[in-house]
Amino acid sequence: MDYFSEIKLIVKKASVQQRVILASMCAESVRPFITRLARSDVQDTFYRAIDLCWSFCFNALKQEEIEELQWKIKKFPEAEADDSNSPDYDVMLALSIIYYALESISVAENSELSAINSASGAADIYASVDVILSQSNLNPIMIDPHNPPPPGELEKSQIESQLALIKHMKNSADQHSVIDSAHLIAKSLEELLDENMSNYMVKKGWSKQPV
Repeated sequence: MDYFSEIKLIVKKASVQQRVILASMCAESVRPFITRLARSDVQDTFYRAIDLCWSFCFNALKQEEIEELQWKIKKFPEAEADDSNSPDYDVMLALSIIYYALESISVAENSELSAINSASGAADIYASVDVILSQSNLNPIMIDPHNPPPPGELEKSQIESQLALIKHMKNSADQHSVIDSAHLIAKSLEELLDENMSNYMVKKGWSKQPV
């Protein structure tokens, strides 16, 4: 069974709360894209959304709180970015992960799909960084979509972390333990991605910090 099939199988049987935990971990893991590339108001909204998702794991939330953040995310110009050579495009990718995490709370019947989209989106972000880091400035690597290379180190770490978390969910009845594990995994992934962001930004030709 491949990684994504295993993710879908376990997420299908998971509770809404467990799906939110997975989606929140994935959103937290792409935080460096927001910290390094996004404007301050986008950062504030992303961080607030992250906190809200983790809060859901312990407390009931008002639907209005979630919908307000979803509305704000959709209204950011970066949410419509389509130029993959622009920092705004990477911000859009990260915003989509937190949006899915919020959606896994706000639309319970879609929580399965939202959690899966968060997981696959985070893996795709890590894979995209792997590709850029593996390129030389003179000889960019051309990827054959029909014969992609094996996962790079970052993507592999993201995939292995997701699998470790969902297996913990499956085997543990202690929800607090699962949440603690998700926080630790997210922090480890976040640090790993952040360590590679300076080199990634140089290779992309982005030298300025957003205001």
